[in-house]
Amino acid sequence: MVAVMLRCCCRNDEEVVSRLDDVYSIGTFVQIHELQDLGEKLRMIVMGHRRCCTVHVSFCKLLS
Repeated sequence: MVAVMLRCCCRNDEEVVSRLDDVYSIGTFVQIHELQDLGEKLRMIVMGHRRCCTVHVSFCKLLS
């Protein structure tokens, strides 16, 4: 399960959001049904379950 939020503005072209102010505070709590690896991108098929709102965001470092 993950929370899906939309960006407020498209002012930067970065793929990763680094500030909580860049996304809307209300989103959808979704279940991932399918995940496809397309090389440099991923495709997710999700099913929305309920609304959610952001309280805190955790960032993690990717392992290389």
